[in-house]
Amino acid sequence: MSRPKASLRAEQDDLRSRMRDRGMTHQEIAAEFARRYRFRPRAAHRHAFGWTLTQAADRINAYAAEHGLDPTGKAPMTEPKLSELENFPRSRVRRLMPQTLALLAGVYGTDVHTLLDLDDHDHLSPSDRLLLTSMGASAPAPAPSAPPSRALAGTPPLARSAADRSRDRPARGPAFDLVTWPVLAVGQHEPVEERLRHVRDQPRSVDLVTIALLRQRVEDLDAQYDRTPPTELLPEAGQLLTLVSYLRSQTPTMRLRRELLTAEAEAAILMGQLVWDASQRRDHRQAHTYLDRAAAAGRELRNPIAEGLALLRSTIVALHGERAPQTALDLARRCMAVTEGSSDVLAGLAALHAAEAYAMQRDTAECEQLLGHAEHLLGRTDAADEASYLYSPRHIPRMAGSCYLFLGQPRTAEELLGHAYSHLHNPAKADAIVLGNLALAQIRQGKPDEAAHAFSQALDVVTRTRGGGGITMAFTISRELGPWRHVPAVRDACDRLLDVMAPPVPTTP
Repeated sequence: MSRPKASLRAEQDDLRSRMRDRGMTHQEIAAEFARRYRFRPRAAHRHAFGWTLTQAADRINAYAAEHGLDPTGKAPMTEPKLSELENFPRSRVRRLMPQTLALLAGVYGTDVHTLLDLDDHDHLSPSDRLLLTSMGASAPAPAPSAPPSRALAGTPPLARSAADRSRDRPARGPAFDLVTWPVLAVGQHEPVEERLRHVRDQPRSVDLVTIALLRQRVEDLDAQYDRTPPTELLPEAGQLLTLVSYLRSQTPTMRLRRELLTAEAEAAILMGQLVWDASQRRDHRQAHTYLDRAAAAGRELRNPIAEGLALLRSTIVALHGERAPQTALDLARRCMAVTEGSSDVLAGLAALHAAEAYAMQRDTAECEQLLGHAEHLLGRTDAADEASYLYSPRHIPRMAGSCYLFLGQPRTAEELLGHAYSHLHNPAKADAIVLGNLALAQIRQGKPDEAAHAFSQALDVVTRTRGGGGITMAFTISRELGPWRHVPAVRDACDRLLDVMAPPVPTTP
């Protein structure tokens, strides 16, 4: 995101200072920034403090760690993610979750409702709206004079007068304690764990708020999938799927059954991914079992997005696990047919995988035709597409590079793959595949030193994410580098693979 011009920053600083000097509250400053500069509510509250995206992300991560919301210290908020949250629903963020809003409200010292406008409400699910209705005021705002630096990120606000606090206190809803997030605030304020324990014992007590919390937890795990070893996520994902399925069998009303069936489809898709990834892309049968279950739920719901996403994941398993291009092609075509008119993103991604299936069959003409069709579909993607969060501009060069590698054109593949991965300071599992394919393209052109460098970058990603596809790719590269083992860079990279895959040595007490 481009930074505002110096003159604009100076104007905003002057406005902020004048409003503070006149005793105006943070809420009033944010409202004026939203009106004058047409900021969305979340951006307006950040600018009301004068924080950059980096400074705000630092404070959010520090706040989360301070309140036990980030026990592993992974600092998940980044500048791009915060920018997308501020621009929802016109961004790649799939869902503006109540948990995220509560975290932002705690940092900005405001009420969750002041961080939403009509456009946001129009794109919230009914269960999320119900949960947000039960949430009220948060902690007071941080002191405006505190400098937004890393060292002071998350520092508790200075004490303020009762008059100041009364001006900042939102008038809406009961108090909401972020320290015990997530909560159910339907007059009880009981932690989620207690609520879920209760519905296990009394399944007919399940309601829309409980279902919203279950879906939110599934989405939390899904958000962690790309940068977390699958074995860390599998146990909880399996428990959630089992609980959702059990509750659906016991629920008395059709409305609740439909909501639970939606949650079941989402949890089954996640389980299909996790099982396949944890098995290093070997357990195709179990992955298909979960994904078929999700597709069936989508059909029952008459939800083309849920069914299409399950079919897309099944296509990937058939393509890169079973190495069955014709099966993958059939699944991709079904996905395109199901999602036609509902999601250009899912249809476009299915077309990319269909092109890859043709490439595996060495059919250049059909492959390139589908690559063009996919580019057309993905080029008209907008925020109204429910699956827009799945799409990245890197998809096309990444998949096209893979296609040309299968077609025996490594030079073209290298050109496409060279810029198809994300920044390696925060890599995703797919980056290991991209870098692996780049290394293979360079090997097949007789470039061992360049291939060793790409291989080492892929191992960096594998070390951090433990993605099954990356691990499988690493061994493929190591085998193809065999003729160049005498090259020092190649030898070092191949030796490092053994270190990456070796189990950790237990430390002596």
